[in-house]
Amino acid sequence: MKSGRWAYSLENGNVGVYKKKTRLWRVKAKFRPVQLVHIILDEKTSYLGIGWQKGKVEIRNDSNGEILHKIVLENNIS
Repeated sequence: MKSGRWAYSLENGNVGVYKKKTRLWRVKAKFRPVQLVHIILDEKTSYLGIGWQKGKVEIRNDSNGEILHKIVLENNIS
């Protein structure tokens, strides 16, 4: 990710972003995250896409974790 940032996901439902050693944000969900995707639109704009096991897909601001878009699919994501 940009500017020394890195994203993580844990089997217990935690997803978050750090900038070096500082946590920028974290969320905890009931379901396991199975996919993280860094989405870059231009030099200043990037997002984190998260696919959750039970079919939810979220696009979040990678700086603060704000949900910008979400959908729920009929099937699980693997």
